[in-house]
Amino acid sequence: MLAQADAVVRPHLIMAETEVERLSTLALQMEPSAPLAADLLLREIDRAEIRPDAAMPDHVVRMLNRAVRDGHERALRILKVEPPGRLVF
Repeated sequence: MLAQADAVVRPHLIMAETEVERLSTLALQMEPSAPLAADLLLREIDRAEIRPDAAMPDHVVRMLNRAVRDGHERALRILKVEPPGRLVF
């Protein structure tokens, strides 16, 4: 029987080199206080297709970008991807 986490199909992930550097640094910094979150972030980075910044496709949402998605059954939602250190709760 598959574990619940194994049953989840994760979408293809493309990341820019500079964002990988920033997020890797964040994961390593948070490892002592939040090891599970750090591990999750590092695993997502490991499975990503990493490209030079200049080679990023136009359809990929990057840090500090906004994306609008029409889910038909819901109102429009705006997502802003923030880099480490800029998150406000």
